Amino acid sequence: MHDSQPSLIFVDAHVHLHHCFAIQTVLDSALRNFQDNVSNMTTNLQHQLGVLVINEIGQQNSFAQLRADVSHQQAITLNDWTLQVTPEQESLVAQHSTGQQILLIVGRQIVTSEKIEVLSLFSSTTIPEQQSLEKTLLNIRTAGGLAVLPWGFGKWFGKRGKLVNQVIQDRNPTEILIGDNGNRPGFWINPVYLNKAKKKGIKVLPGTDPLPLATEVHRPGSFGFYTQGIIEPNRPAACLKQILIDPNASIHPYGSLETPFRFINNQIQFRLQKKKSKAVE
Repeated sequence: MHDSQPSLIFVDAHVHLHHCFAIQTVLDSALRNFQDNVSNMTTNLQHQLGVLVINEIGQQNSFAQLRADVSHQQAITLNDWTLQVTPEQESLVAQHSTGQQILLIVGRQIVTSEKIEVLSLFSSTTIPEQQSLEKTLLNIRTAGGLAVLPWGFGKWFGKRGKLVNQVIQDRNPTEILIGDNGNRPGFWINPVYLNKAKKKGIKVLPGTDPLPLATEVHRPGSFGFYTQGIIEPNRPAACLKQILIDPNASIHPYGSLETPFRFINNQIQFRLQKKKSKAVE
């Protein structure tokens, strides 16, 4: 991160630190994925920065726990990585031995009473679950977060789809963001509400949304967006948030959607695992 020079910023806006994921493997995978995408680009910018937005689920507080551990020890070293806190509650910096940095930013995934998923980015405040979509959006704004409605397999149909459409129609482009999902199969091109959001000028933030399967630990950083801007070391999350709410800032998607085989296989494995977990309970 550099105080005065703009960076090329790669962001995976929808990451989970599942219990089956080792943070070191997540960072190694993300660095490799970010570098692969940088190598495919032509840019005059000397500085590149990778960002993972860690969206907590339910009672999970992996980011807060990780930040507390790093703060207590001043820094944590994991092989080639050194993790350090920033002056913000919402961010951590992981630095590789090569000098490459990955910024970790806090987020939270909330399920509303209508069973619609909403992400609250850039806020460490816990948002209550099972409240109405309108109330949830209000709570996120009050907490200083950015609200994102992420696309999900089978989650934007019927009544839920109409509610999502209503939010897109009613909201100012600076009040709401839409999320694309790396789990979307390549044959499922351009979901209708993503297109409506784009036409209205609402930004679409892609992210991997890795499933809680051991093989998914290699996906963070492989699907997201890139932008340009100045990220200050003492307030990186605030700087990135400012870039995203700037109506003049341009963001561009990168990465590939899932192959049909991997999509179907992941859905089967995910549902088998859920069934197994319920049987144990």
